[in-house]
Amino acid sequence: MLGNTDKPIERQKDDTFGIERYVNGLSTFILNSDTPMTISIQGDWGSGKTSMMNMIQEKISRSAYTIWFNTWQFSQFELQNELTLSMLYYLLSQLDYDSEGLKKIVTALGGAMRLATGFAAEKVLGGAAAGEILSNMNSASRDYPTEIRKLKNKFQELINDKLAKTKKDRVVIFIDDLDRLQPQKAVELLEVLKVFLDCENCVYVLAVDYEIVTQGIKEKFGDQVDAKKGRSFFDKIIQLPFKVPTAQYNIARYVGSMLLKMGMQTDNVDDFVRLINLSIGCNPRSIKRLFNTYLLLDIMLRDKLQAQGDAQTHLLLFAIICIQMEYEELYRYILSSEDTLDEEFFREFEGDIFNNGDLKDALGTEDEVKLARIANFMKYLNTLLEIGKERVSEQRLEKLKSILSFSTVTSVNTQEGTEEKSEFDWKYRYQNKNIVKAVNQVVLERTGVNFSVWQPRKNTSEHRISDTWGTSTAEFAGVNYAVGYHLKTNYAIGITEVSISIYRCKPTALAEFDRLFDINPLTMNCSHTNGEYRYTSVYKFSESEIEKAISDIANIVEKALGEITAFLDGKA
Repeated sequence: MLGNTDKPIERQKDDTFGIERYVNGLSTFILNSDTPMTISIQGDWGSGKTSMMNMIQEKISRSAYTIWFNTWQFSQFELQNELTLSMLYYLLSQLDYDSEGLKKIVTALGGAMRLATGFAAEKVLGGAAAGEILSNMNSASRDYPTEIRKLKNKFQELINDKLAKTKKDRVVIFIDDLDRLQPQKAVELLEVLKVFLDCENCVYVLAVDYEIVTQGIKEKFGDQVDAKKGRSFFDKIIQLPFKVPTAQYNIARYVGSMLLKMGMQTDNVDDFVRLINLSIGCNPRSIKRLFNTYLLLDIMLRDKLQAQGDAQTHLLLFAIICIQMEYEELYRYILSSEDTLDEEFFREFEGDIFNNGDLKDALGTEDEVKLARIANFMKYLNTLLEIGKERVSEQRLEKLKSILSFSTVTSVNTQEGTEEKSEFDWKYRYQNKNIVKAVNQVVLERTGVNFSVWQPRKNTSEHRISDTWGTSTAEFAGVNYAVGYHLKTNYAIGITEVSISIYRCKPTALAEFDRLFDINPLTMNCSHTNGEYRYTSVYKFSESEIEKAISDIANIVEKALGEITAFLDGKA
């Protein structure tokens, strides 16, 4: 069988994440704690809350009488308004309350529910706001406080009778998927639990997050509730908060079992685990989705290769899916650069990503935490590609491109295809790159100054992929700046123009740059705007003049560096 369903784990023997000690610990606490007791199982969607509750129920079922109520089914069909009544009706029926008695209670409960909200408000809000709510409730014709008291007593009586009949120690009630309800509805259900059902020999285990509760309180009572009072409400409802220990999940065991299921080798499990930890993290639902995507693309890859891929191909495929699921903008950036992927593309992520404006623009974020996560993932991907081992990395880059070509079928938001690039784009891209590399080498040998090569990965309104820069960064008196030269080819006439620029680099402020470079430092005409001196069309050449052009451009760059040095020496 292929694929992984989102069905929660039901039995402890099926646990592949290695959380036995947490299940055992909670189970022991539930069976030995004072009552009444309410425990919250907290965690993000898909983190394994239901699975943990299932395993706890299995563990304690011999010693405790258990009831399971799933709120999700009532949130599906516009039944949220009747959820609290439905829950009480169901719990009472599970405690063997007779049908006639159930009908009478449900008829009387409507107003009592509203009063229960007033009691909860008193605990949360205090003062005049709660007093007004309670006053309005007490003005009703029915004696709701008495009815609530009678219901609570009846519930206690039913619990005692059920325990006597089953010869068990306590009733444990599991309420699942509270965090799938509208937050305000989740709070209303908690209110009813506290006011109606706070009974001896009864333990509640709830799948709910603190954030959901505080959001629901805010929606229900507005700005009258601050964070401290919201926390107080949660603490009065929940006696033991427990966060699902996703960071402690044995991901290696789960991944190993998945690889065996797919008939693959398990000697590189650590690489798969590292890719997961650096991307989607330890959320079981996300990991299942990751492997489902992997299974589909692996089938397609085998069909394309007419053979089963090797271990490295499997890892590269897995890495691309991790990027696709967790770093959407990075995936789009790689996809848009598919035709131009080379070692320099991947080396860029090993540099100072935080001060790389072009890269941050491509990734669509200034968030340093996200940038750091992306950089860490890409550095590990570089080790898998073996960037630096020229022959090996070229082979693996070709595999990566092959994978990218069909990976979009499982991407939710990626637009179909990439922009067209002409034969001239490719011709002059490689030509200009080789020219700049040659110029950089000459300049390095003559001056000791190292220039790097940069080219855009996609065509824009301003630049083509054949535009090529040689750049070198420097610092003087605390001012960071760069010197660069730019090759731009006119495809129609086959002429390439060379421009030079001196410009500000972050974190230097514009005013600091302008104070240092207060006048044109070179003996060439220029334009000066926004922290940049630009010297356009300082040289032109055709394809037949490339050898001479390399020497001439190197002379121009060397002269510019000398004039900048002399200019700055005058500032010292």
